[in-house]
Amino acid sequence: MEAMADPRMKDANIQLIVAGEFYDDPADYLEQIKRLGLEDRVVLRNDFIPSEEVGNYFCAANLVTQTYRTATQSGITQMALHFEVPVLVTRVGGLDEFVKEGQTGLFASVEPDDIAENIVRFFHEDQDVYSEAIRNEKSRFSWDTFVEQFVLFSKELS
Repeated sequence: MEAMADPRMKDANIQLIVAGEFYDDPADYLEQIKRLGLEDRVVLRNDFIPSEEVGNYFCAANLVTQTYRTATQSGITQMALHFEVPVLVTRVGGLDEFVKEGQTGLFASVEPDDIAENIVRFFHEDQDVYSEAIRNEKSRFSWDTFVEQFVLFSKELS
């Protein structure tokens, strides 16, 4: 959230949607949004998002940010690729497994300054490069590819 207070983010008119259930008390986040003066640039949707609405959030996004300090893995990266939205992730847990720097997304440290720098950088880059790379990458995870690889594997076992 602190990255959103960076003047570069405000100058670029970048807005943030935080979507999904909070696992802890939202009061701390609401206080931080107010303290940083971000009320007009942050949209909160702090509840369960039904499957039929999930696509709306990805289609509204130019970039999905998963800038966690700690994590294991997240299905959000795969969902972002499905909807052809680049991602910005920190190198914690398994978040970086499906990201190719400068192609399907970007990496940032957990520091707000670096997060802001990478977000602003993303919006100054050619978005078509990301779109094309994501379309190529996501074919690796299609059911057709899975079945093809499974058949090859089963033939090797025979």
